[in-house]
Amino acid sequence: MKYVSGLLLLLVLSSFTGSVNYPVAKLYAYRQKITSGVNSTFDKKDKTVYRNYIYLLVKQNRQIEVEQVWINGEAVQFKTGEITSPVIIDAGVSLSGKSATETLVPKTEHKVLELITDKNASPDGKMFPRGYRSYQLLIQYKEDGKTFFLGSRFWKTIASSAKQ
Repeated sequence: MKYVSGLLLLLVLSSFTGSVNYPVAKLYAYRQKITSGVNSTFDKKDKTVYRNYIYLLVKQNRQIEVEQVWINGEAVQFKTGEITSPVIIDAGVSLSGKSATETLVPKTEHKVLELITDKNASPDGKMFPRGYRSYQLLIQYKEDGKTFFLGSRFWKTIASSAKQ
């Protein structure tokens, strides 16, 4: 019994010594379906179009450089920009007839970095890392020469938007 207890204590202590202080506190990944104003029920060629909202909360006094973004295993072009929190978007009209909003990123002390993806641009073709195949969104970033990966297995869906 003492042997098992000692082994468990050793495992717990060793897990704390190997911990990494990651520069990103949280990833927010949202997806919004964009529907055209045309009735396309019978048009089989109509592809579903999504608008992605991706935000990274970078810890204070930390600087990162996003190097690569993959969506569903495909490399995509992207731009980054720092924005203020909270991040609130128009979510259409509520059942009461008033305009509705949705908070994507709450008020925070962290720096909020927005990633704007462009699926139509030609990516650099960097291969998707094998160990992350189950991620729908994967971000590779660097801080002080160290490479980190951060991803999401699922997108959080927000209310559809109609395109006129």
